[in-house]
Amino acid sequence: MTSLRELQTEQILALLQSYRFDLKGRSPLALLEKWREQFSPDWISLAVIEALYQGRYKAVSVEHLLAQWRERGRAAVHFSADFERLVAENLPAPVCSRELETIEPEPVAEPETPPLIPRHPGQAIRAFSPSALDSALGLKLRQLARLGSGAPEAVLE
Repeated sequence: MTSLRELQTEQILALLQSYRFDLKGRSPLALLEKWREQFSPDWISLAVIEALYQGRYKAVSVEHLLAQWRERGRAAVHFSADFERLVAENLPAPVCSRELETIEPEPVAEPETPPLIPRHPGQAIRAFSPSALDSALGLKLRQLARLGSGAPEAVLE
């Protein structure tokens, strides 16, 4: 089975080679490893597609995009999902024809959740009833809902 990271590597390499990026004599794999030291494979893939979209078929253009995104703290792409699909369709068949079932998801550590400890042991929690909305708490909740919806401001009591 192929891992997601391996598939991303194959796709990025296929994009660089299929669209004949100017790599200044460097190998696509060497460039990819260099970029991976600083950036996620997701960003690298997006930067390669963005460079294609902008008509800039050079490794230096990909590096420039990655540096800009690092400064902003987020990737900023201008291409549509349709453009991304068209680019992927032009990749060599072995990369495009992979079945999703063959991709092994990368393991994700489950966050530890603290155990639920009741504030007052032995005290039951009352079930919610619509009449609770008629209380002072219900009034405040409705006022907050109006504030969040852009309705005229109401003063909380």
